[in-house]
Amino acid sequence: MPADAETAAGGAAGPPREKTSFGPPTGAAPPQAATPELTREEIATLPMRAYHGPVLLVESAGTLPAAIASLRRDPVLGFDIEARPAFRRGESHPPALVQLAGADHVVLVRLKGLALPNALWQLLEEGSVLKVGVGLERDVRDLQALCPFVPGGFLDLTALSAPLGLRAAGLRSLAANLLGFRIGKGAQTSNWEAPALSQGQVSYAATDAWVGRELFQKLIALREEAGLPLLPADPPEPARRAR
Repeated sequence: MPADAETAAGGAAGPPREKTSFGPPTGAAPPQAATPELTREEIATLPMRAYHGPVLLVESAGTLPAAIASLRRDPVLGFDIEARPAFRRGESHPPALVQLAGADHVVLVRLKGLALPNALWQLLEEGSVLKVGVGLERDVRDLQALCPFVPGGFLDLTALSAPLGLRAAGLRSLAANLLGFRIGKGAQTSNWEAPALSQGQVSYAATDAWVGRELFQKLIALREEAGLPLLPADPPEPARRAR
């Protein structure tokens, strides 16, 4: 995600769509007592982890349909975006990369030069495939600015973690507290519009999407243990098949 968009936002944005939630639902049951969380010092002692599985890097329109089709067998996808960093006040850049993590591989889609809408945009509207991560409200808004779409199946992880009493809202803090490891952020402010992505950028981008999916699985298990609904509303078929 963009460097300044790590924390998740509450509320809803854009037209309503089945199974889309950008934060804890309005009128939800009060959260459980605050769960003890790691201090910065404790987090600093955790091991570093990164994604080491297969990655499909899409850089042309010809390879996009097959890459998106390879994700459709997964009911839950880790989701994130990256944009060229802005270092001046008022400066911003459009999304340059979309990351989607399935059960056995990650797809990275470079947006520059791709005609919109396309197969990726169809997936972003698909309500039967959950896209999970943090800071999704802004991510969706930034993608809509490139080409309008009605978001479907987006679920911000804070909608799952807040009722458990977790105050952590960023991907890295959630990973530390729930998964017991740290993930790097060295490539966060790199140039995502560079002619070719470095191996470090590919690893960073794939890891962020992979961790989002891992956190979803962990949170679903914790909610089940706590006697909470698997999802903010009745659990859809994708959540049941992902367990």
